[in-house]
Amino acid sequence: MKFYHAGDKSKAACEQCKSLVTTTFAYRDVPFRHAKGQAKDLLVAVCDECGDVVSIPAQSTPAVREARNHALHSVEVKLPVPYVDMLNGGAYRIAPEAGPGFKKSLLAYYFRKYAQAPDLLEEAQIGQIASEIPLQRKAMKDLPIARLSFRYSGPVISDIDVLTDRLSINRTTLVACMARKVEQEIIEPEQPAELTTLRNIAAVVNA
Repeated sequence: MKFYHAGDKSKAACEQCKSLVTTTFAYRDVPFRHAKGQAKDLLVAVCDECGDVVSIPAQSTPAVREARNHALHSVEVKLPVPYVDMLNGGAYRIAPEAGPGFKKSLLAYYFRKYAQAPDLLEEAQIGQIASEIPLQRKAMKDLPIARLSFRYSGPVISDIDVLTDRLSINRTTLVACMARKVEQEIIEPEQPAELTTLRNIAAVVNA
């Protein structure tokens, strides 16, 4: 693999100029093609004729991947307030000092926990819980509705997509399922099995 430095010259096909052009390697902020956001300070080949970025060397690929992973994606759901109370209650028991904002990290932990372990997903009866959510929501139809809005990085969105595909449910039902698991595993037990692990995570997240 050839390693390039800023100022090095090369040749590449320029889409804008529609020809083979001489390029100069330089650092630029490069927008993602199919997602919001950009990779900052990326070493790229810049067309000497029009100034467009025409290619990205192999050495810059890890930086592009890292930037994509850290680009934030919005997740918004509307649920009856009791589900939000479950998440807030679990977050408070884990890290009272962190405030309700910790529920974002708590949800991310549960997404990863079950997305990475199909056997655990079945053992935890998430599919059964998901099947019960419509009836529960119907019973809560007269209760206030809360809007939850989070911004997650690429890996967390991938976990969410894995779970919604595997369970054939939407994101709203998935968040409701995770809230129920928080209730079962964090709020109800006298000594939650994962409490120490989650408190360590909270200490790092809120450092």
